[in-house]
Amino acid sequence: MTADGTRPDRGRRVTAEAVGTAFLLAAGFPTRWGPPEHLESCRVPKIFIQSTNDEHGPRTELESLYRDFAEPKQTYWVDSADHFFVNGLDALEETLYQLNV
Repeated sequence: MTADGTRPDRGRRVTAEAVGTAFLLAAGFPTRWGPPEHLESCRVPKIFIQSTNDEHGPRTELESLYRDFAEPKQTYWVDSADHFFVNGLDALEETLYQLNV
């Protein structure tokens, strides 16, 4: 946490548009760790895989932010108990396998 009580960006602000970046993959995207404005202009393909019960990235919050993210983008919801995909790791693995990542 920073001196003003906010969380640091924790590496979400990346140089994604650097030469050779094929895509960004976020599994369990935390919606409460600061605004992700950089994703509004990032043209690199973005893949979000989120738990249906993610306490750090609730569905309504991610859907609200996601609307403003630049295309191309995809979201996949995995039925699981929490942010760490408890009771949903097999489904997470299957989603990754289907995406071929």
